[in-house]
Amino acid sequence: MVGKTRPRGLLADPLRPLPRSAVTRLLVAALLGGTQAAVLDDPDLRELLLPIIRNDYRLIDRYRRSTDAPRLRADLLALTGDRDPQVTVEQARGWAATTDGAFSLHVLAGDHFYLVPAAAEVARLTASVYPSTAGNT
Repeated sequence: MVGKTRPRGLLADPLRPLPRSAVTRLLVAALLGGTQAAVLDDPDLRELLLPIIRNDYRLIDRYRRSTDAPRLRADLLALTGDRDPQVTVEQARGWAATTDGAFSLHVLAGDHFYLVPAAAEVARLTASVYPSTAGNT
C-alpha cells in the first residue's frame, strides 16, 4: 500500500523546515484538517507530537528513490481522497509506474484524511489486495 502522496518526480514544493508555530498552524489549517485544534492547544501534547510530525515532514521532503533502483515486484494498492488538496487522482495513478506487480487505485470520498471515516473500506480493500495478511496481527 502506498503511504506517500506522490511518486518520484511528482513532489510538490517542500513546505519544511518550518518553525514550530508554522507547523502548528499548518496542522490546524483547512489544508490538513485532520488534527483537532484542541490537541495542539495542550502544551504537553504539542511538545510531544510536534517533533514526531516535523520528522515525518522531513522524511517526506528529503526521500528520493534512486533513479537506478529496480521497479517493485509487489502488488501495489494506492488510495486517495477525491478532494485531497495534497495529491490529485492522476498523481496517485502515477504509482503504477513504480511496480511490475498488479496495481490498483481506489478513490474514496474525502479530503486528505479520508482514512478516518473510510477505515472499514480501507481495511476491506487492503485485505482484498493482500489476503495473506488479513487477520494477522
